[in-house]
Amino acid sequence: MDVEIREERDNPLLRRREYEFIISFEGATPSRGDVRAKLVSVLNSENRLTVLDSYSTEYGMNKAKGLVKVYFDEDSMGVEPKHILSKNFPAKEVKEPEAKDKKGDGGD
Repeated sequence: MDVEIREERDNPLLRRREYEFIISFEGATPSRGDVRAKLVSVLNSENRLTVLDSYSTEYGMNKAKGLVKVYFDEDSMGVEPKHILSKNFPAKEVKEPEAKDKKGDGGD
C-alpha cells in the first residue's frame, strides 16, 4: 500500500494538523485499521493522537482518497464525534457523559 499526501494544513484553533491523502493498493480495499496504521508510520505521528476521519474508493479503482487528523494532545480530541473515535479506537470505550437522575437517588 502506497500513501501520497495531497494536502497538509494546520488548524491551530482545533489544535491539529489535517492531511488529505490518496492510497494505492492491490486487491481488496484495505481495512480502516490497516490504512490508519500505514498513515501513522508515514506521518511519524503518535497512534493515540491520529484519527482517520474518512476514506473512500471510486468504483473499479485501486485508489482511495481520505482525510486524517493528527492532534497535538488528547484533550484537543474532544471535538471529534464519538462514532469517529469508536471507529479509530475500537478497544477503548468512548465515555459518554452520565445522565443525572432528576429525582435524586431514585428511591421511593
